[in-house]
Amino acid sequence: MIEAASRLLRRDGYAATGLRAVVAEAGTPWGSAHHCFPGGKEELAVAAIRHGGAQVLGALEHALAEGTDLADSVRRWFALTGHNLAASDYLDGCPVAVVALEVSPGSDQLADACAAEVRGWTSRLGQALVQAGFSAQRSEELATVIVSGLEGALLVARLSRNTAALTVTADAMASLLQRPGVPTGNEKP
Repeated sequence: MIEAASRLLRRDGYAATGLRAVVAEAGTPWGSAHHCFPGGKEELAVAAIRHGGAQVLGALEHALAEGTDLADSVRRWFALTGHNLAASDYLDGCPVAVVALEVSPGSDQLADACAAEVRGWTSRLGQALVQAGFSAQRSEELATVIVSGLEGALLVARLSRNTAALTVTADAMASLLQRPGVPTGNEKP
């Protein structure tokens, strides 16, 4: 049910994803929704957001492991995201952003779950940036810019039904990573 809810949330959003639709998508009995998620739709949505967020983090981890350097890893992360979007016929957006934009600030529980996933991606990318030689402050800034760039490019790619925005944005983000250790003027002593 969590996987089914994650798919439906990233395609249709929170309001359009009812428990009956999740049960039908998952092929589970109706009673199992209430048994497994006594907190109802919101509890299931939080679990689905965590599941989808873990998939994004997994894609980032894969890109970091496979990349020849950090710039290449960022390009790979964006490319994998684009591949997944295209494979869904441009239906599957970010598993977090669709819900975050729709429900925040209406549901603290959902907004907190979405924010935690984005923080996790940003934190992991920030760790990789520190390991590549960037200062802690610059790593945090760059990670925020890169995750924001991914989210924006994913939206544009979904709307335009092609991955060009992801490719162009990945190249721009990668160019920020070409010279680790060079002062930007923003670092504090």
